[in-house]
Amino acid sequence: MEYPKFIIQNDTLIIGIVEFHSKLKQDNSPVKGGGWFNTKLNQDDTQSITFWKDSQEFGKCSKEAIQCCIDNGNVIGLDLSDYDTININV
Repeated sequence: MEYPKFIIQNDTLIIGIVEFHSKLKQDNSPVKGGGWFNTKLNQDDTQSITFWKDSQEFGKCSKEAIQCCIDNGNVIGLDLSDYDTININV
């Protein structure tokens, strides 16, 4: 079964719906950690995305590492500009 997951590799936040976090890897370089995400359409028609938990394969990544990828525009898999709120709860 596939689930919404993410990893950080090569200073890039890689997001996708996969069975295993390792399926998100782009190459053989090290992964800095990963976790899960969920999206929500709020009652006021705004959309939010939340990054949370950790990866059993790669461990936990820091909140700062996720934020750095977002701030630098290094995101693959989802257009985060579609979301009104980004929550990082790792």
